[in-house]
Amino acid sequence: MAQSAQSALELKCQFISGYVDTDKEGRWKAPATGTYDEGTFVKKTAAGTYWEQCGDNDATHILEQPVGTGPIGNATNREKYLQGIPQNIVANGAEITAYPSSGGRTIRTSVVVDGSATGALTTSTAVGTQIEAYNGQPRELQVGSTAIGETKTIMDSDGYIEIYLY
Repeated sequence: MAQSAQSALELKCQFISGYVDTDKEGRWKAPATGTYDEGTFVKKTAAGTYWEQCGDNDATHILEQPVGTGPIGNATNREKYLQGIPQNIVANGAEITAYPSSGGRTIRTSVVVDGSATGALTTSTAVGTQIEAYNGQPRELQVGSTAIGETKTIMDSDGYIEIYLY
């Protein structure tokens, strides 16, 4: 049975195929501020010490873990611990791993531009639609932008879509 809303405990991005552990990049730190879901498209900062959310046409990697205040920094996360649910939230500015966002890999993700935003991915987005990374999220390719992949499946009722990355 499909959910009407995604659970906060559910993975938002899964690395389906084309990924091996040696692809992981772990030399840079999580963004210093802000909250980011796993599956957010990122690039290195100009100084080359942190990841930051990508802009338009400059994504190089995808965060493997969510970033925020850390696994024990707030009541919500403490409640998850009490329920015995392991947390993988990485604290802002701590070491984090990311996978390359290219090279024939496939992801299943719900971290996409949605709603009424330009280029939103919806249940009516056709298989084979080219996508770009914009402000950390995939969306339909816009004129003047560079495609980083294409949809491999239609979006399911839970908001997930598979994307093949070029």
